Amino acid sequence: MDLIPIEQQLLKILAERDFQKLENYKTPSSWTPLTLKERTLLATLFIAEGEMYLQQGDSKVLESFFLASQVSPENPEIFYHQAMIYSSKEGNLRCLSAAALALSTAVSLSPSFFDAWYAWGSILVRMGDLQGEATYYQEAHQKFTQAQIHSQNVDSSKLFILYWQWGVSWHLLGQLSGEAHDFYCALEKYRLASSASCQDVIFWNDYGNAVAELASLLGKKELFLEAIELFRKVVHMAEDHFNGWLSLGCAYQRVFEFDKEDIYFQLSNESFNRASELNPNFVDLWLNWGRLYAFFGKVNDELELLQKSCDKFFKANVCESNHPGVLSCWAESQMLWGTYDERLDLLREAEEKIVRSLELHPEAPDSWRIYGACLVELGRYFADESFYLKAIEKFRYGLSLNQRHALLWYGLSLAHFAIGDIRNDVPFLEESVRYCAKAMECGGQIVPQFWNDWGVALMRLAETTQDRGTLESAIEKFEHAIGGRDLSVILPDCDLEWLYNYACACDFLGDFTENVQDHERAVQILSHVIQQDPSYTNARYSFAVSLSHLGVLTDDAECLHRASGQFEILLYDEMEDETAWNDWGMCLLNLAYLTEDPSHSDNDHRDSDQHYHQAEEKLSHAIALGCTQAFYNLGCLYSLIGNYSASMHYIERAELAGVLPSIDDILNDDWLDGVRETAHFRNFIALLSHKQEQEK
Repeated sequence: MDLIPIEQQLLKILAERDFQKLENYKTPSSWTPLTLKERTLLATLFIAEGEMYLQQGDSKVLESFFLASQVSPENPEIFYHQAMIYSSKEGNLRCLSAAALALSTAVSLSPSFFDAWYAWGSILVRMGDLQGEATYYQEAHQKFTQAQIHSQNVDSSKLFILYWQWGVSWHLLGQLSGEAHDFYCALEKYRLASSASCQDVIFWNDYGNAVAELASLLGKKELFLEAIELFRKVVHMAEDHFNGWLSLGCAYQRVFEFDKEDIYFQLSNESFNRASELNPNFVDLWLNWGRLYAFFGKVNDELELLQKSCDKFFKANVCESNHPGVLSCWAESQMLWGTYDERLDLLREAEEKIVRSLELHPEAPDSWRIYGACLVELGRYFADESFYLKAIEKFRYGLSLNQRHALLWYGLSLAHFAIGDIRNDVPFLEESVRYCAKAMECGGQIVPQFWNDWGVALMRLAETTQDRGTLESAIEKFEHAIGGRDLSVILPDCDLEWLYNYACACDFLGDFTENVQDHERAVQILSHVIQQDPSYTNARYSFAVSLSHLGVLTDDAECLHRASGQFEILLYDEMEDETAWNDWGMCLLNLAYLTEDPSHSDNDHRDSDQHYHQAEEKLSHAIALGCTQAFYNLGCLYSLIGNYSASMHYIERAELAGVLPSIDDILNDDWLDGVRETAHFRNFIALLSHKQEQEK
C-alpha cells in the first residue's frame, strides 16, 4: 500500500468523522508500515473517536484512548489532547482523574510542556472544588509552579490565564482553610495577572471577591475599599454585569457596617437596585439587600427600614423557598419589628421561621442565636422567665457548635440578666456579667449596645450587693459605650438610653461616695437627655431624684425646688407612679427640714410648714397607691412636726409591711429624734429587739 494514499485516507476519515473505517487500523500489526507522521495522525483519529464515545457516554472511549497512546506512545501532545477531552466533563471526578493521569504522562514525556503543567493544575483545582479537599489545591500549586518555571517563551495571554487560575486556586483554598495567608497568596497571583492589562470583567470580579473575603476575614475596612475599586472597574467595563453590581453592593454594605455613614448605605442600595434590574430572580441579591436594610434599621432604631428588610426577604423567599439563610435573617427582622411595635403575631412568625431554618440547617450557630434572642423577646412580652430559660438552652447549643461566637455569649448574658433582674438573684446577675466578659474575649468587634448592656448588668449587681467596685466597673463600661468622659464631646450625638444609664450609675456612685461631682455629673447628663426627649419619663424621674440627692448633699434649697418641679411635670402624666409620689414627698420633706433650720434660712424664706404639708400630701398619696416604703417616711415627717402618735402609727405600719430599716438605722435617724423620747417608741424598740432575737 502506498504511504501517501494511507495519509490521505486517514485525513478523509478525520474530515468525515467516519470512525467505522478505523477498524482496519486497530491492530498493532497494521501500524508497522506507518511513518511517524501517519502514526500521529492515526492517534489523533483514535482521540477524536474517543471524544465521540465520551459524549455518548460509551465506555469504548477507554479503548480508543488506549489505542491512541499505543500507536504514538512517545508523543506528549496525544496525552495532552486526551486530558483536554476528559476535562470537558467538569463535574465528573472520574473523568478529571483520568485527565490528570494523562497529563502526568504528557509532562513525563516533555518536562517543559507549559500547557500540560497549567492544565494539570487547573484540573486539580476543579477536583478540589468538587471534593472540598485542600490537598488538591496544594498539588495544583506545585503544577502551576512548574508551569511558571517553563514559561520563558510563552505568550503573555497564557501567563495571564496561569496567574488568574493560580489565584483562584489560592482563593478556594483560603475559603476552605479560613487562613489569611492563603488569601494573601491569591492576591499576589491576581496582581501578577492584572499587570497584563486584562479587559476580562470576570477576572476583575474574581480579584475583587478575593479582596472582599480577606477583608471579611480580617475585619479591615481598607481592604473593603480596595475591593470596591475593583468592582467599580468591573461595572465601568460592563454596565450590564450583574455579579459586578451585586459584589459592589455587598462591599459598600460592609463598609457601611464599619462606619454607619449614610453615603455607604445609599451607594449599596443603588448597586443592589441596579443588580435587580439586570436579574431580579437571584436569591443572594435579595438576601443581602434585606440584610442592608435590617442592619440600618437595627442600629438606628428605624422601624420603616426593618419593614423594608422584610419585603426584601419575602422576595428572596420567592426566588428560593426554604432557604435557611433567608428564613434566619427574615426571622430576626420580624423579631425586631415585633419588639418595637409590641406585636406578638410578628414575634410568633419570627419564631416559626427560625425553627424552620434550623430544621433545614441545624449546624448554624447564628441561627441558634436568633432563636435564643426571639425567646428572650417573648419572655419580655409575657414577663415569663420560662422563655428566658429556653433561650439559655438555645444559646448554649449554639455555643456547642462554635465556642468563639461572641454574640451567642452576649445573648446568654442577656437571658441570665433577665432572670436575675426578675428574681433579684445575685448568681444569675454574676453569670450575666461573666458571659459579657466572655463575649468580649471572643468578639473583638462587639456592637456598642453590648457595652451599655454590660454596664446595666454590673449596675444591677451593684444595687443588689451594694458593692462599690462593681458599680465603678459599670461606669467604665458606660463610658466605653458613649465614647469617654468628656461630656462636651459625647453629649451631642450619643444614644440617649446609654446616657441615661450612665447618669443613673453616676448618681448611684454619688450615694456611695457623697461626692458632689458624681451627682452634678448625673444632673448635667439627665438635663441633656430630657431636653433631647421631653417624653423620656424614666430620665425625667431620675433627673428629679438626682437633683434631690444633690440638693440634700449640698443643702441647696434651689436644687430641691428644681427637683420638685420635675416631679410635678412627671406626675402630671404618670399619676399612678407610687414610687415617684414617694420620692416627691421625700424631696419636699428634705426641703421643709432644710428651710426650717435657722442656719440655712438665707437659702429659702418660704414657710417650711407649707413644705411639710405638701410632703404629707405626696406621701399619703403614695401610700394610697400601694407604696409601703412611704410608711416609714411619713413616720419621720410626723416626728419632725411633733405628731408623735401619728409617727408611731406609721412606723408600726412599716414594720408590719416588712419595710422597716434596721434597729441601728432607726436609733440613729436624726428625723426620729423627737419620737425617740416617747415611751411608745421605747416599748416598740424593745418589742422589736425581742422579736428579732427570737427569730435568730
